[in-house]
Amino acid sequence: RTLDSVTKWLVVTRAAVLPMTVFAGLLAGLLAVRADGFSWPLALLALLGITLAHACNNIMNDLSDTDVGLDTERYPRALYAPHPILSGMVRRRQLGLAVIGLNLACFAIMVVLATQRGWPVVAFAVTGIVLSIAYTAPPVRLKGRGLGEPDVFVVWGPLMVAGTYFSAVGELPWQVWLASVPYGLLCTTVLMGKHIDKIPYDGPTGTRTLPVVLGEARARSVTIGLLVGVYVTTGLAVAVGALPWPVLAVAGALPGAFASTWGQLAIARTSLVRGSSTTALAPLGECLAPRSCRTASTRSWIWASSVSVRSLPGRAASRSRTSRSSPRASRTERRRPAAPVSWRSRSRLGLDFRLLNFMNSITTSLYLQ
Repeated sequence: RTLDSVTKWLVVTRAAVLPMTVFAGLLAGLLAVRADGFSWPLALLALLGITLAHACNNIMNDLSDTDVGLDTERYPRALYAPHPILSGMVRRRQLGLAVIGLNLACFAIMVVLATQRGWPVVAFAVTGIVLSIAYTAPPVRLKGRGLGEPDVFVVWGPLMVAGTYFSAVGELPWQVWLASVPYGLLCTTVLMGKHIDKIPYDGPTGTRTLPVVLGEARARSVTIGLLVGVYVTTGLAVAVGALPWPVLAVAGALPGAFASTWGQLAIARTSLVRGSSTTALAPLGECLAPRSCRTASTRSWIWASSVSVRSLPGRAASRSRTSRSSPRASRTERRRPAAPVSWRSRSRLGLDFRLLNFMNSITTSLYLQ
């Protein structure tokens, strides 16, 4: 099926994950809205800037990972969603022009904000582009040195939240830095879950993500620890006045979130088989694109380790084929044909994060009243 231009570029820029950046900007806006000197136009311009920067970063990641030979037809990036280059969706020249255009737009936004708020805007923007490029581009490639996860924490936590706040207000109290920590930890947890899925692929290629460095068992423990840290730092931020007390309403999602997370991390890794019933729930709803792009606002919060539909990793598809074609297939196998898995049945974690979003909505309404 041929995709229209809008849908195509939503897939190319991985629009399903962009709400992660939008929420960082909205968090900064909520913190800033009552501060002296707050400017709606500058806040919205900063929000647009970080969102465009994230889209540009996604494209640059695909270009760099393809150039170094990491992204191949059998690598998960090309299995859970169409790869812009490998699928033939767009040409390299088009991606290059998109990177140039997005960077020019971000530069223009930086200039406008800097003329209104001063040199710190430039410092935030330059730091962001350096970390963005260093994440995956050679020769630094922080992603392959076990430093990609700390990079994400800095960018999506203190850098985006504090930078957007300063752009909107023109000053930066210490409370904003602390308030950005829980969200930075949450985004880092997303990446940990994603990279745990890719351990069997990244290890042999020498891509030493943090889960590869730690090993699967320790990486799972660290991921759980990061999720614990989200709630602990939220409570600390409320205790010292960096966040308003209604934010504690997010604790309502805590029991279900931990129950689901613990269960997901305990499930054996599954092979990512395109189009089969073993297709995993990819982090942040990136699989089944472009369908995921049409519902990004609700699915972008979902992160999980791969979810196996059947008991053994990578065998559900072959078992299903055996049950249909081989007369020697067992009765048990014939009784359990592989069936398509809906989003709701793939993971309870999605419901838990929708509850978290609902609680956050209540918190926002209380805070702004």
